[in-house]
Amino acid sequence: MPWLILALALLLPRPAPAQIYSEADLDVVRGSMADNLELMATVDIPKALPVSLRARASGVSIVFTDAGDNPLAFWSRPDRQTIHVPLESVRFFDDLSILFAWFERNGCRGEYIQSYLYALLREGRPMGPPLAAFGLDRGAALRDAFVDDVSGKLLKSGIQFILAHEMGHLMLDHRPGLTGAASQRQEMAADDFALDVFAEQGAPPAGAVIYFLAGRWRDPIGASALESTHPVSPDRIAAVARRMAESPGDFSFAEPDRENGRQQVMMIARELGRIAALTSDEQMLTLLPIGLKDEFPPEALRMACPG
Repeated sequence: MPWLILALALLLPRPAPAQIYSEADLDVVRGSMADNLELMATVDIPKALPVSLRARASGVSIVFTDAGDNPLAFWSRPDRQTIHVPLESVRFFDDLSILFAWFERNGCRGEYIQSYLYALLREGRPMGPPLAAFGLDRGAALRDAFVDDVSGKLLKSGIQFILAHEMGHLMLDHRPGLTGAASQRQEMAADDFALDVFAEQGAPPAGAVIYFLAGRWRDPIGASALESTHPVSPDRIAAVARRMAESPGDFSFAEPDRENGRQQVMMIARELGRIAALTSDEQMLTLLPIGLKDEFPPEALRMACPG
């Protein structure tokens, strides 16, 4: 019976966790990152678009809010030509980027991060911010040169992918509120639009891996996914992986070492392909949380990758 209850619970969207950062934390994001994010959305991304779209894209404005309905919330308003960026979501993505870089630097088990994301985003448990949940000090982690460099690249590319995706919705005149196959087509088209931006820049969208790894726990699965307006689906992730794998040179020609950049793109494509395969397996999505809770319990996060 417990297995059946868990399986049924996985089919439903979970409650949104309460705001996980203090107002002081959000003020830091507003003061240190808001201007750069606005430049990214209104200057950097439009410059990478076809000439026919640049003037219109430059007219899109950024609306900063404190928080959305979940820590991964970003959205656009076609009626107002605005992209809404919650400061909490930016800080959450920043902390996740540092956490992933820290785990890579120290060779720790990434399943603990998935256990945290599942508890926070799927179950709606009050897990707190990523770094605090793992007992890591932000400043101390960033004093490691590797963590500082890698997390910065993950953050910049991840946020740019998200903003370019939302820009795609606006430039492609997508309709809000659609569900099912219609919504899926729009999401995949917006992803492709974002990839066009990275291909024009010759840069790999490395941070997209974090977005999809986390986003799959926020979205409903199974039958309930048909009603989702913003699905992170297996087909969506697989399409991103496929395009990168087919044309790695498009996403690496601006790298100082093009061959190394090409290999990085292929590595990102393989990781996205793996996520897509796991997300498409309903049985795996039912069993995986059980394994995470047993082998990588949220109660043990502070000992998962100590500094």
